[in-house]
Amino acid sequence: MLLFENVSFAYGKKLLFSNLNFNISDCRRCALIGGDGSGKSTLLKLMAGLLWPTSGKVYLPGQKKDSFFAYMPQQLGLYNDLTVYENLELFASLHGLNPDRERAFLTNLLSKTRLLAFSNRLAGKLSGGMRQKLALCTMLCSRPRLLILDEPTVGVDPLSRKELWQLIDDYLDSTDASLIFSTAYLSEAERCEQLLLLENGKLVYQGAVHELKKLVKGCTFCLGALPDKPRVLQKVLLALHGCSDLCADASPWQGEFRIQSPGPVTEVQLCSGLQHYLGSVLGGEYAKLSVRARDPSVEDAYIKLALQGRSVPKLKSESPGFVLNDTAVELLQVSKKFGSFTAVANSSFSVKRGEIFGLLGPNGAGKTTTFRMMCSLLRPSSGEIELNGLNVKKQKSTARLQIGYVSQRFSLYKKLSVFQNLSYFAQSYSLSGKEKQERIDKLLAEYDLGQSRDMPAGELPFGLQRNLSIACALLARPAILFLDEATSGADPLTRRIFWQRILGLAQAGTTVIVTTHFLEEAEYCDRFLIQDQGQILICGTPAEICKKGAHRISVEQSFMDLISHRNLLE
Repeated sequence: MLLFENVSFAYGKKLLFSNLNFNISDCRRCALIGGDGSGKSTLLKLMAGLLWPTSGKVYLPGQKKDSFFAYMPQQLGLYNDLTVYENLELFASLHGLNPDRERAFLTNLLSKTRLLAFSNRLAGKLSGGMRQKLALCTMLCSRPRLLILDEPTVGVDPLSRKELWQLIDDYLDSTDASLIFSTAYLSEAERCEQLLLLENGKLVYQGAVHELKKLVKGCTFCLGALPDKPRVLQKVLLALHGCSDLCADASPWQGEFRIQSPGPVTEVQLCSGLQHYLGSVLGGEYAKLSVRARDPSVEDAYIKLALQGRSVPKLKSESPGFVLNDTAVELLQVSKKFGSFTAVANSSFSVKRGEIFGLLGPNGAGKTTTFRMMCSLLRPSSGEIELNGLNVKKQKSTARLQIGYVSQRFSLYKKLSVFQNLSYFAQSYSLSGKEKQERIDKLLAEYDLGQSRDMPAGELPFGLQRNLSIACALLARPAILFLDEATSGADPLTRRIFWQRILGLAQAGTTVIVTTHFLEEAEYCDRFLIQDQGQILICGTPAEICKKGAHRISVEQSFMDLISHRNLLE
């Protein structure tokens, strides 16, 4: 199906690939995975013929036929001033089809993605998930034999992801078409016959999923039986980060931890080692633990390979005795209307100082609107918001000094260097002289930006752009940090490092409020809420929200159950 022969590619003087060789054949589904800046998007563009290799050859049988393949980039090419159906008609025409004759097929695409009811809505007024679904429909309208999709589900909520994959699977099952796609959700890669793993422009692995998982055979476990106290998961995770000889990776999962050891060990060996280590670091009550083996996943194998090529910062755990107290953020009956549309309806909740608080919900649920109101970027239609006792309406300027904000999209100055961005924002926070320089130097070191100090921000890999955004937000040591889908599109190892930093900030007393579509990340939160159509459906700790009978279910399952139940009632 696809052949790369000694392919090299460079952006100017920067060599991205060197002598890549691989062949994809007899494969209906192939996933491309890898870290931020590893070259996934460039590789897909080479496959689609949108870029030409600097040297070597790319063979794609049938690529001269107009309808042979469809390519969907991360930056969607929709026309915001056209309606949903007008976009679909336009793309059908561009593919040489007669939209009137294809009306039944086009209507069926919209029906499968639940976009039919929004046929007359402007594309620019759609939520992120709806835009992704519309973009996919525009790709499928030509009935291609090969789909090349660049992270088609990035920034999309679980329900919309499920609908996107149902549409893709239905299309592949009803045709002889094949799929090549990149993804940051490694659970999506589990469905494929083949995987390509890129790291730093090199093809680290190509082969079957089950063969990749063999790399971590005997290394994957669950750690349970933790003391039932506030912030236990956060304390243990920070502690585990300091024992790399026992634990190469750890992430919270359904009230426990998924753990990966550096090499194969038995349950007894790992349990004994962790009991001794955690007992000495956190106290005797942490010496009573249980460890059980679990089946490895693609994510486990990816973490093992990624750890071999990347440096992971060593973070120090703050005192485990920090107690959540004092109200940092409070919303009382807050609503926001845009004309006749209610984006947020009568929201009330509070967040404690030093708490990690999550806002979850489908695309269009009102999370970003709520964020922007708390940051005084939007004025509520009704209700009151207080930040550290300051009324956002009446004390807007003073309240803004309390916060740091990282938006969904990179919003810094792309033509300025990393240092110039930091310097500009430092001055805007009234930092100067020695204090300014020391603060910038500290953040450059903490967020791995030192080697990129003089690089234009717009040329940074995605992961470093996010690090720079967070560093700028932290310049003035804000009491409250807002992170709006800050891990969207990030690979698993990058997200682990991100959350280790956030846990450290919270342990030191910074209040952190996050939105995310990686629902397992809600396990890091002290509390989170789930909202839909502007209304809060539930709010509580992970243990409270994810309890089903006598069992603990995943955040994603709890989320899906809650939203699906709401949809059935409507």
